Amino acid sequence: MGDQLNTDDKISISSRYLLHDNYPNPFNPTTTLRYDLIEDSFVNITIYDMLGNVVNNLVHADQSCGYKTVQWNATNNTGKEVSAGVYLYKIQTGDYSQTKKMILLKWLELKRSIKINLLFFIGKNSTSIKNWSIYKPLK
Repeated sequence: MGDQLNTDDKISISSRYLLHDNYPNPFNPTTTLRYDLIEDSFVNITIYDMLGNVVNNLVHADQSCGYKTVQWNATNNTGKEVSAGVYLYKIQTGDYSQTKKMILLKWLELKRSIKINLLFFIGKNSTSIKNWSIYKPLK
């Protein structure tokens, strides 16, 4: 019959729990978290700020074994956008727990930071830097 499943065929299933690096990282406005479950499990994936405060309970559910993905859109539990910065994401399932870092960049906040740093630099060196083309007021 040709296409029969042979008991010698290997099915690729992860042999351990694993939390992969998010992609992209740094990110704006969304990132994807990937993880492997070796058995059916109750899974918690939580996003924390650098002070350890819960930002978003991303996953809180029973899940079947296999390769999983979930996206985070840089919002908190109430749906409000969070500020740029470093965040931690943690998976917990059974006895397994792992935490990783990710960086949220926001262009407007980055431009403001550059402007503030340039203003500080220009103030200190006002005789040498007057008309840099990189310095443009933010709208």
